[in-house]
Amino acid sequence: VNSLGAGAVAAVSAGSRVNNIVVAPMETAGIAMATYCGQNLGAGRPDRIRQGMKSISWVCLGYSLLAFLVNFYAGTAISSLFMDNAGEEILAQVHEYLAVNGAFYPLLTLIFIFRNGLQGMGFSNSAMFAGLSELAARAIVAFGFVGSLGYSAVCFANPLAWAFADLILLPLYFVKMRGLQRKAPLNALSL
Repeated sequence: VNSLGAGAVAAVSAGSRVNNIVVAPMETAGIAMATYCGQNLGAGRPDRIRQGMKSISWVCLGYSLLAFLVNFYAGTAISSLFMDNAGEEILAQVHEYLAVNGAFYPLLTLIFIFRNGLQGMGFSNSAMFAGLSELAARAIVAFGFVGSLGYSAVCFANPLAWAFADLILLPLYFVKMRGLQRKAPLNALSL
């Protein structure tokens, strides 16, 4: 981002602050899933884990739409709280950053839910693998696309990183759940 100038740095900085505020409820839901999954794993109820993950995913995907609308229609105004006398060019860049990131919030919400859910079930390596895949995606954007696509590439760095992480987390979750279902298929009936 630094190579694109002070305006781009200011836009990403302000946009990131708005992004952090808007996604806080999704992140909180993910943190709650760590406890939920851990408790239900201890109770031998993988069926509850599966149902809880499904339900919170739908809730957070709905919230993702609301968060996108906030970004798209009010994000620039909110970002103005973090900048002094931002020009129209910077505000346009903030809007692009927030609109692009907001459009891909469903990918981010899946990271929060499935990464924390897997950690709650004792599969803490999943967070490391997802983090490494996010790092790889951001490096691909930084070294492969910023030079040719400029600021627009920066706007797509987070969504690409989220997609890479989801490609690790979602299959891992389904594999781990299949293993849990095989270990305790009768526990759900006995409680």
